[in-house]
Amino acid sequence: MSTPPRHTVVVRGLTALACAGTLLLTAACSSAEDADAASAGDGGSGTSAEVNSDAQAAVEEDLAVPEPFEAPGPALEGVDQVAGKKVLYIPISLQIPAFQSVYAAVQEATGEVGMEVSSCDGKFNPAGVAACINQALAQDVDVVVLDQVPLGLAAQGVAQLQAAGISILVSGQEPAPGTAELAYLDTGGAEIITSMADWVTVDSGGDANVLVVAQADSPRQQAYIDEGLIPRFEEVCPDCTTTVTTTTASQLTQLGSQVSTELLQNPDIDYVVSEFDANVSYILQGLQNAPTGKDVKVVSAIGDIASLERVASGQQAYDALGSNRWAGWAITDQVLRMLTGAQPLETSIGPSRAFDSSNIDSVEVDQSSFDDESLWGGDTYTDVYRQVWGLS
Repeated sequence: MSTPPRHTVVVRGLTALACAGTLLLTAACSSAEDADAASAGDGGSGTSAEVNSDAQAAVEEDLAVPEPFEAPGPALEGVDQVAGKKVLYIPISLQIPAFQSVYAAVQEATGEVGMEVSSCDGKFNPAGVAACINQALAQDVDVVVLDQVPLGLAAQGVAQLQAAGISILVSGQEPAPGTAELAYLDTGGAEIITSMADWVTVDSGGDANVLVVAQADSPRQQAYIDEGLIPRFEEVCPDCTTTVTTTTASQLTQLGSQVSTELLQNPDIDYVVSEFDANVSYILQGLQNAPTGKDVKVVSAIGDIASLERVASGQQAYDALGSNRWAGWAITDQVLRMLTGAQPLETSIGPSRAFDSSNIDSVEVDQSSFDDESLWGGDTYTDVYRQVWGLS
């Protein structure tokens, strides 16, 4: 079989665009139950003199314990005036454990300043989000947080909230200037996803044949690939070949067949890079059904305990993940900026870290490592936020 042209981005899959009524499967998704699968290759970073030096430096930084968290913006004044204010947290789905963790952290952080917070399940669809917006109107809350909910899919509800004088924070979307009435917060998912290109570049010695599994449920998800991951491959690994296959939240059960078909068509594929960790269990099923699947390394981002277990067992070569608890404190900080009249932030980057075979043995691969945040070197941010808020 002839080798395809370098960086020919062939977009395949069940659909190239999500239908307007389908909401995104979030970057924070928890993975499905893992099927028994053959090893996807050992992790580790093999370097060569030909490998891009920027990629090598990025991998070393990503695998290391992150630096202590620094104040994300100027200190706030008037935080003592927000006690009793009400916040409604609306994630795309409260059935996803990661969002439950974020909500628990929002409860913890808002409790520090005496605010009241409740939640509503967006249920992965516009009707669920609309019901939550009706709840916000009925409860006369002060701020609604839309976490990983594309603003365009809640346009009518947003207009209703604004007419009622309820402020809106859109988290997990593109960074943009905000106001006290409508603000955005990018929490760094793009950087975590892009890190996969650096690792594959270094691990392969600068010559990999990569199948990229992308989500197509929202413009933000597509931008992670089209404007982040693929350009990074082109920058640091000009001898790499990338092929993109797309999926959506409603089509994940067919992803295994997509992957095995891609490997049958191109047996030279030696890496599968998944935009989100939630897809990996399906990818492993596909590798089992492909003759060359046992030799393919699996790489993913925005992970959880299941992804670390796969890295530890050798089923997965690399995973990059951030702190869900920090995300809850970052959301609360942005809410406080809106309520106190401070300029909202556009971006706040918290602790994240990548794992492969070279460092997975340095941490306990269990829930306690998430709970005490030893994965990221411990909690270095809550005291910083308390200082920013004038509480210490």
